[in-house]
Amino acid sequence: MGQQVEFFDAVRRGDAAAVAQLLDRCPNVACVTGEHGKTGLHWAAEADQAEVALLLLDAGAELEAKTSWGATPLDWASTMGSGRVAELLLSRGATGLTLVVAAGLGKIDEVRAEIESGADLARERPRGAADRR
Repeated sequence: MGQQVEFFDAVRRGDAAAVAQLLDRCPNVACVTGEHGKTGLHWAAEADQAEVALLLLDAGAELEAKTSWGATPLDWASTMGSGRVAELLLSRGATGLTLVVAAGLGKIDEVRAEIESGADLARERPRGAADRR
């Protein structure tokens, strides 16, 4: 448990050297989940720690891991306005660039294209959110 706490603290601080050392000692720490099912990649997304996120992805972190409320690291990066991590996640194949995520990341061209496409915007909601229609 102590190593997990040390890992999450290093990720939140953006301490890439400490994260790299922990990954060297225990590679599976890249996939552990903590409170609310958040992974290190979620924490890196929250704080826009792109260097740490890259280390985690290279170590096998789950790109589409979900929190207890259904947010992937990309969803969380969008919610927190973490553009550098979001771009890294998208470059690695993250899915879910919805209207909501694109708007959160300031991707105006994608938002405009979705609106102009005539798509049913009522269906656009964060992944995991209930359909209340």
